[in-house]
Amino acid sequence: MFNSRDNQGRTPLHVIEWWIGDDAVPLLLLEGGADLGVRDNDDCTPLHAVARWGTLKVTQRHLELGRDIDDQFYCDQTFLDHAGLWCQDVSLLLLKRGADPGVRDNDGQTALHVASREGNLRVAQQLLKFDADINSHDNQGRTPFQVAVEGGHDKVQKLLLEHGAQSP
Repeated sequence: MFNSRDNQGRTPLHVIEWWIGDDAVPLLLLEGGADLGVRDNDDCTPLHAVARWGTLKVTQRHLELGRDIDDQFYCDQTFLDHAGLWCQDVSLLLLKRGADPGVRDNDGQTALHVASREGNLRVAQQLLKFDADINSHDNQGRTPFQVAVEGGHDKVQKLLLEHGAQSP
């Protein structure tokens, strides 16, 4: 029951976070033996989903149970990439636990590129505190600053410039 799959290969642990937004059920699934390493059809583990939707307690429990913090999945994205979309608390937890802010996805983007693209100022601030490479280039030659400019994210642009981003 804990590891049954839907037609997209997802288990209850993959989807429970965004369905009910409650910590109790996913924690119960984890304690009941739900498989942490199972991957859905998009190559995502439950922790990728948890990092994306941002439940701090459940993310912490996944890590306590031994998930590889820099595990990559679809397009070589990491948990930190997903947390960089929306989840300040989860991204900080991942960084404190040793997540590498320099890991790149298939597009050559780091978590700082993702936070810059999404305009997530708080996550960008955290990444810079953990020595994210502010002038790294993705496969198209773009830096996080250039990605922030493309997205029209003025506050992120200002932050990056204050921290030494090179302006083209």
